Amino acid sequence: MSQPFIGQLVHARGRLGIRNGAEVVPAVVTRVWQRVTIGSHDVWLVNLHVFHDGPETVWRSSVYLFNTEVEARSFPGWNAWRVPAFP
Repeated sequence: MSQPFIGQLVHARGRLGIRNGAEVVPAVVTRVWQRVTIGSHDVWLVNLHVFHDGPETVWRSSVYLFNTEVEARSFPGWNAWRVPAFP
């Protein structure tokens, strides 16, 4: 997995609070901490600025960033995955 970068757009999920029913919300990477192994997945720990469907935004620290949505959904709680590239 390539290293994420500050300003990278990702998708986030978890206990999102005010989200107007949205299961997945956009977020921007604000800090990259380190690479770690969770189960059999190599992931990065990142801080996120999360944008809900409304005026509120949330900051989350030390969120696991996975390569794919399938990997991220295999772990409970706050996590994120990279936005797929457009063709």
